[in-house]
Formats: sequence, C-alpha cells, structure tokens
Amino acid sequence: MKRISLTILALLFCTLAHAECPRNIEEDVLICYFKALTEKDESAVLEIYYDIDSFNVSHGLSLKSFSVIEKDILKEDLTDLFKNTDIKELPLWARKGTIRMIVVQYFEDGTDEKHSYAVREIDGQLYMVGHSAFNAPI
Repeated sequence: MKRISLTILALLFCTLAHAECPRNIEEDVLICYFKALTEKDESAVLEIYYDIDSFNVSHGLSLKSFSVIEKDILKEDLTDLFKNTDIKELPLWARKGTIRMIVVQYFEDGTDEKHSYAVREIDGQLYMVGHSAFNAPI
C-alpha cells in the first residue's frame, strides 16, 4: 500500500506552480488534482481534467494524505454498462486502457473517505477523465 505523507504533499504543493505540475505517472495526476483543489484553483483543475469547461472548487480540500489501495488498467471497453442507454459514445473512463485507482483520502479533521479516479494518456499526457466518491467513511 502506498501512502503519501503530508510532508511530501506540502512540499509539492509549495514548490510547484500548477503549470509546472508533472503528470508522468498516475499518482502525479492525483497530487496535482489534490493540490488544485486545496488551493481552490479551478484553472489548474481544468488543466488536469480532460475536456471539461468548469469545476466547482469553492469547497476546497483539507487533505492530510492519501493511499492508492488498488490500481488496474481496463482490458476492454465497458460497453455492457451502456447497453440500454441513449449514450452513443463511450465516456473516456469506460474505455480500454483507462487506469482506475481506488484511493483512501485522509482529511485534516481525522476522517477518511474512499474515492475512485480514472486517468488515461491522451496525446502523450496523463489526464483525469473521471472520479466518484464512495461517500462513506471507512
């Protein structure tokens, strides 16, 4: 299990401007995304998240650390999820090659939550293409 401590996150948050935020591996995308949310920086989130026009960052994020507890790569498109829908094109998060991560986020107030994140390479750069919250403390 990989845990990124507050010290490392704080160091990265303080030393990287969002334009310089490296996204060489999937965990980099998470660090950049969490940094942007912590700073309530919508423009940074829009650089990290592929093809979205707006993102509500007004609530901010008081993240202490996080752990990637599961990671896999989709081996095939998730077409079955959309069989009986009007959706004509599969979302990026449902396509073969998307990297899916289950992440536990540990907050400053002592609570924690489990979230899922979808990342994929587009034109040689890693982008966030989806996320969801399990909305239950663990």
